[in-house]
Amino acid sequence: MAPRWTWANSLASVPAVLPQALAADAAGNTYVSGTFTAPLTLGAGAVLTSQGGTDSFVAKYGPDGALRWTCQLAGPGTERIARLVADQAGGVYLLGTSNLVGQPNTVRLGASALTATGSGNTATLLARLDAQGQPQWLRQPNPGSGAVGADLGVDAAGNLYLTGVLTGTATFGALTLAVPSISFDRYLVKLDPQGAAVWARQGGRVPNSNGLAFYNQKLVVSADGDAYLVFYANAGPNGAFGSVTLPPGAGDFDEAVVKYDGQGAAQWAQQGGGPGFDRVLDAALDGTGRLGLVCQFPGTATFGAQVLAGPGTQSGALVVLDAATGAVQWGRAFTSPGAAQLSGVAADPQGTWYVAGYFDGTGTLGDRSFASTGGNDAVVASVSAQGAVGWVQQSTGPNNESAFLLRFTSPGRLAVGGTFTGTAQLGNLALTSQGGAAAADGFVAQLASTPLASRAAHAAGPLALYPNPVATTGALGLPVLPAGTRLAVRDALGRTVRTGPAAASFPLAGVAPGLYQVQATAPNGQLWAAKFIVE
Repeated sequence: MAPRWTWANSLASVPAVLPQALAADAAGNTYVSGTFTAPLTLGAGAVLTSQGGTDSFVAKYGPDGALRWTCQLAGPGTERIARLVADQAGGVYLLGTSNLVGQPNTVRLGASALTATGSGNTATLLARLDAQGQPQWLRQPNPGSGAVGADLGVDAAGNLYLTGVLTGTATFGALTLAVPSISFDRYLVKLDPQGAAVWARQGGRVPNSNGLAFYNQKLVVSADGDAYLVFYANAGPNGAFGSVTLPPGAGDFDEAVVKYDGQGAAQWAQQGGGPGFDRVLDAALDGTGRLGLVCQFPGTATFGAQVLAGPGTQSGALVVLDAATGAVQWGRAFTSPGAAQLSGVAADPQGTWYVAGYFDGTGTLGDRSFASTGGNDAVVASVSAQGAVGWVQQSTGPNNESAFLLRFTSPGRLAVGGTFTGTAQLGNLALTSQGGAAAADGFVAQLASTPLASRAAHAAGPLALYPNPVATTGALGLPVLPAGTRLAVRDALGRTVRTGPAAASFPLAGVAPGLYQVQATAPNGQLWAAKFIVE
């Protein structure tokens, strides 16, 4: 049984406003960003007006779908909020950019202001909003430089990780990165909670003429600071990432991942795809030490030993890797004789995956097939830790709908962002475009908690631990568990602070004193759990 749509709100404006970033917190709140030029209606009495050319906004919706607050990013040019990351205190971090129209530019976020400069035409901005939507700080991490920000991650300690495109020279505090004028690099910078640069890395150099692929890269950061740089790369040659190089490419563009540890050392690189133009569109970590990618490919694509085949039209894929080693574990294709795409991915702590996208005609994901009711239908589906397709939920409007943003929260809610044309039907909820039957609007919606029955077969059993309490420099002793079992340690707020393969001794060095829960997940989905104290 699929979860139900519990609320849905349109982002009403002409021209259309499309959601650009989505976040959700453990309390069930949803945060969405987008850009607008004309007056934008986000709720009763909440109408935003651009203060320059194109402005951006963040809106917070409560678990009931009611608008809680809005915050506007404004300047003389084009402002964009590309990434939102919610924290456990009810705040949200944002990554934004500002188009520099005659430097210096004054950029405003709510009541805060910043003078932005750059060697190119775009400035990168970082900020944090508190639980009431008030800016706590607004910074330009690399003033006057040519490094454009693409994505942002935050670890459990509040450190920020920024990735993007490097052209020329960029300075982050006392750290400087540089490339020749005819080249692009990808960069990754770690900033402490006060904004000071801890380390900076660059890699993957390609000639300027091949720079197109640099503008759609994603970053996923674990609670303990491992960073996964996800992008689609030219078939080669590509420059190295520290001591790590990408495997040979298969076609024009391929999906690629590079892992860095919390100290900035590259650990492994993985690349996959087919002979055509392949793209990776989103990525997420689950609570059991796996990394999931959603990709787009034409024809066939190979990921490790997994070969995924489509009908020759645009197809989507969910590919799951071991986050520790980069080894591909399994993949599932999403196909249709018309078109099919997966653009969003999320995961829960038990290792269930959720994907979002759209399809036309008859869509097939794993062993499940379903028909569209109009043009393109938006679709959200669950996939088990072993790759079995569970429930499927879709829109049923007469025109085109698409879901391309997806986030999971610990209470079991899924936040969904997308677009629709004319009228959209999400369960018994109807949305109507402000621009009429042929106009598009963005939407943000919520699916209800995953039905409890879907988890009943894998209720967690007890797990014997020793010693308990355990010292901060010690290790947990564990019983013998099935081969391939993964461990996840979570703090009292539900944040995953350590993952890894099950072993007789599981090290806890670096884990702060406090109350924790460890969960063991076997390859067949069986669960064991226990609480312990670090002192």
